[in-house]
Amino acid sequence: MTSVPLDRAARRVSDVLRDEHDPTLADCLQGWLHHSTPWIIATATGAALGARLALGKWVRTDVAPVVAIAALQPFTEWAIHTYVLHSRAVRVGPIVIDLHAAREHRRHHRDPKAFEPIFIPLADLVLALGAGIVVLPLVLPLRTALTTFTAAAAMAGVYEWTHFLIHTPYRPRHRRYRRIARGHRLHHYRNERYWMGVTSGLADRLLGTAPPRSHVAVSDTVRTVV
Repeated sequence: MTSVPLDRAARRVSDVLRDEHDPTLADCLQGWLHHSTPWIIATATGAALGARLALGKWVRTDVAPVVAIAALQPFTEWAIHTYVLHSRAVRVGPIVIDLHAAREHRRHHRDPKAFEPIFIPLADLVLALGAGIVVLPLVLPLRTALTTFTAAAAMAGVYEWTHFLIHTPYRPRHRRYRRIARGHRLHHYRNERYWMGVTSGLADRLLGTAPPRSHVAVSDTVRTVV
């Protein structure tokens, strides 16, 4: 892991995020790797993959979770973004239930170029990985559980990298990425109720949340999501 102190790393990445010059992909990758969550995700993915390789005996059921996770990712992230990250606080008697991930996402909307809120909140990431480690072996054979965990953790890494890159000034060369980046920026700067996809716009297109830009009014609460 990098030896650069976190405060210096945060300042360096903040410079990349806010700089008007065009950063290279290498600049962005260096900034991304100055945060802890990519390393945690990589460690979890590598450990699960190593354990699965050690067990050997590959079977067809190893393919199913990989295919399923990849196929469902557009809808999974759409649902999490819509119903978890944009959830509102709920009062149950004297108790107010307000998800930590939702609070952090509101902070992200207030300043989309701020360093820390771009990443998956550390507490939520550790909770999700821990739940996967505990629950998956209880409901699946060990080999399948390890394959499933590896695929899910790897997909979390793809999400983390894509989301970070979108929030940098990096200018994508590929049409597909340009479309994804444009949609996510519209979500942050035009209307928070649309363009919920991050790694893919498929769910948005199928579920009606990717209308033409001109058809969506600028939201008064796009930066002050409640």
